[in-house]
Order: sequence, then C-alpha cells, then structure tokens
Amino acid sequence: MAHNVSLTQALQGLLNDVAQHHFHEARQINPDSMFYQTVQYAIKKELLTAVTIEDPQGKAMAGVDLRAAQFTSGGKKFLATHSA
Repeated sequence: MAHNVSLTQALQGLLNDVAQHHFHEARQINPDSMFYQTVQYAIKKELLTAVTIEDPQGKAMAGVDLRAAQFTSGGKKFLATHSA
C-alpha cells in the first residue's frame, strides 16, 4: 500500500540517504514521482549541489544521479533541524 509523505518528510529521507551515501548509481525515474520532485526541490532551494538531473520534457523517464551529491550549508542546517 502506498504511503503518502509530506515534502518535509521526503526531503528528510533524501538528505539522510545522501548523508549515508546510499546512492551508488544513477537512476531512471518517473518525473511525476515524489522522489523526482523532491530532488528538484532540494536543488531549487540549494540544499544539495553536484546533482545531475535530466529535464524530462517529452520523456516518460528522467535520469537522476546523486552519487556526487554534496550538502550546502542550507542542506546541513535543514538536516540538523529535522533530524529526530
């Protein structure tokens, strides 16, 4: 069963996964997915750098590569503020 999470929860999960180096390969994902939208938001809000994300215009799938992702000071602050 699907579990809906808030954007804040999705960001917290994404940033925790980056911190723990869980991304070992690039992924092809649905650009309508929460994961893709969360990565886009993290880039837009300057929480992460060194992320490669494909423009999905006209495509069913888009590439996302978080292997080299790095935290900005804002990303570190977000993670510290939202850690349990």
